[in-house]
Amino acid sequence: MKKVKVATVWLDGCSGCHMSLLDMDAAIISLARKIDIVYGPLVDAQEFPEDVDVTLVEGAVSSQDDLAKLQKIRQRSKLLVSLGDCAVTGNVPAMRNSIPVSELLQRVYVDGSFRPCSSRPARCENL
Repeated sequence: MKKVKVATVWLDGCSGCHMSLLDMDAAIISLARKIDIVYGPLVDAQEFPEDVDVTLVEGAVSSQDDLAKLQKIRQRSKLLVSLGDCAVTGNVPAMRNSIPVSELLQRVYVDGSFRPCSSRPARCENL
């Protein structure tokens, strides 16, 4: 069986959602049999790869660099999922953001989202 290529991206936020992914305990072992993590803070990749099956985005877009990065990620991902309140609503990091959240959602197409902050590990497993 071909493994699903998964990327995770951490923009402006607390990294709590990435920690929730690690909190899956024993379930992470069975998940590791099904996915290859090809990009993220736990992987040494320097450039976002082409043809990623699922990308989980944590954190708010709070700069033009974040927006450009996310647009590139959108082009290279089959599914783009926002993970946590910061990625879905902008939350506290977006308070310094010059781009309104509603406008950002128009600029970057998101296939799905998980809320609230620090999503429960069981919900991440079922993605």
